Amino acid sequence: MKFIDELKQVVADVNEIGRNLPAVLKQLPELPERNLEYRKGAYGITEIISCPKKAELRRQHPALEVRNIAIDDGFLFEKTVKEVLRKIFGNRFEEEKVLSHDLTIDGEPFSIDGHLDCFIQYNSNKIVGLELKHTVLSFDNETSGRPEELIILQPNSRRISINYKYILQAKIQKALLEWQYPDKEIEHYLVIKTTLRTRYKMGKSIIVLPTVESISREELEEIIRMFKNDPRPRA
Repeated sequence: MKFIDELKQVVADVNEIGRNLPAVLKQLPELPERNLEYRKGAYGITEIISCPKKAELRRQHPALEVRNIAIDDGFLFEKTVKEVLRKIFGNRFEEEKVLSHDLTIDGEPFSIDGHLDCFIQYNSNKIVGLELKHTVLSFDNETSGRPEELIILQPNSRRISINYKYILQAKIQKALLEWQYPDKEIEHYLVIKTTLRTRYKMGKSIIVLPTVESISREELEEIIRMFKNDPRPRA
């Protein structure tokens, strides 16, 4: 069985749990704080591709570390996916896997500590990574009827617009996996829960986008140079 087939079952299980949301809420324990650990001086992927000020504030005010403690759709989606994967793969599943990599940029050391939502040792030869996202609203450019519960996009598809930063983050994560596990086959997927709007209807949908290309070292180095040399706040 290919992983994409198992992912379809994961989505089906997640949707079934979502249909029983009141019961799920009653069973939730006290919500944990989501603390991501970094090596001293290391930067996260989202810091590098988004806003240098975020990294500066994290270092100056560690007490302001972002913590996900709200019961919202995005939190429940992430928690549910991870629980389903844990039941399927057991100790071959790991959440918030740290992907560390050290580079030299213009003669200066630079360290990255990426955090992968879902890391799966699929078999002895293959590793699968999932990055989970939640967006409020997306648009289907090809469908007019009721949104499908699961949509697996083809690479370079223009059917649904995906935030370019999500795609860039996925490409960096895949590269870090390839560099950290050079003897393994690497698969990576963006899994996005959204309210999908077609021409005439709206509904909840889970979108899966395979990450076909990983970022090159040269591309990553250029992104880091921009991060270091342009401190202006970015969206």
